[in-house]
Amino acid sequence: MSRDWHALCDAPACGIEDDWIEVDLGDGRSHRVRVESTSDAWELTAVVATPRVLNRLDGFAPPSNRCWLRNRLIDLVGYRIDGRGRLVANAWVPKLGVDAEEFLVQVRLLAREADRFEFLLSGRDMH
Repeated sequence: MSRDWHALCDAPACGIEDDWIEVDLGDGRSHRVRVESTSDAWELTAVVATPRVLNRLDGFAPPSNRCWLRNRLIDLVGYRIDGRGRLVANAWVPKLGVDAEEFLVQVRLLAREADRFEFLLSGRDMH
């Protein structure tokens, strides 16, 4: 567990616990973002929906197609089905030259987009 990003995340709307940031989105909503360190970037991941939620979805598009459709519309956040069958949102922040403001902008953007997609799919705030 590398915590070199913790110093970049000193903001009142962010709670840090181990490798997770709890982002307060306002209006009683929040979303958890996991931070994993690689050699030259931080990978940000947020759960959008669990397999249980995905299996209950009505409509024409399976979850992988929903990810593909969403990925066509958004530049800085990507969606995929992970190895546990969850729909997750991902983003990367390069370490070179990043400051706290840039890091937090990306964390908040990922949390907001994941939360929005979660609400569209489930109508709830679960992550």
